[in-house]
Amino acid sequence: TYALFWFALAAWVNSLRRSSAWNATVLVGAWLVLVVVLPAAVNIAAGMLHPLPSRVEMITAQREASNEAVSRRSELLARYLEDHPEMASGVVADEPGLGALAWAATDAVNTRLEEVSAVHDASRADQLALVRRYRFLSPALLAQEVLIDAAGTGDARFARFQLQVRAFAEEWRQFFVPAILASEQMTVDVLPDVPAFRFVDEEPAEVAGRAAVPLTVLGGLVVLVIAGAGAGLGRVRGAD
Repeated sequence: TYALFWFALAAWVNSLRRSSAWNATVLVGAWLVLVVVLPAAVNIAAGMLHPLPSRVEMITAQREASNEAVSRRSELLARYLEDHPEMASGVVADEPGLGALAWAATDAVNTRLEEVSAVHDASRADQLALVRRYRFLSPALLAQEVLIDAAGTGDARFARFQLQVRAFAEEWRQFFVPAILASEQMTVDVLPDVPAFRFVDEEPAEVAGRAAVPLTVLGGLVVLVIAGAGAGLGRVRGAD
């Protein structure tokens, strides 16, 4: 559909009966505007209106949270057990093990990183929403969205993967953290019960559903350009 759009546009321009230099200039100009200028302008605007937090900020937050957590491990453990009373069984309150203290510090660092990641994810979602809102300005953006989604590297599939990873991380914690807090010795007998991650991929119908809108718009553009080319060629034949 995308290639057909450009073939139809070339036919339309050629039907105007101008010079070859004029035709080439118009087609190159259309290509630059629709493929280079507009997509770049939309992406730049998205980045300026909804800037992502810097990686340096994330690394700094991790380091600060880690340093603070190490110095407040006992307090963090008490707070963690307060928030998760179901995991308090087996923990010796007066003499918590090193594993329990380490987990309390790790959980505090993870919580801080999740806060920073949430800001990043929100800004990224705003960027994607803006790009999707103005994707209809450029056939290249429409085609890119369809091709990336069909290749399995689109934002929808990645969001699905992230959601399942977070759910698995929670399942992993539910399995290991009680043993860590109780300072239990792990043996090979528990290996069959260790949670395993299995990604549940989306159905082809979901991908096709997302591709329906951009493909329909592309198809509409092709029909309009073909109609213009047909009218122009009809005038050329009539003049001859």
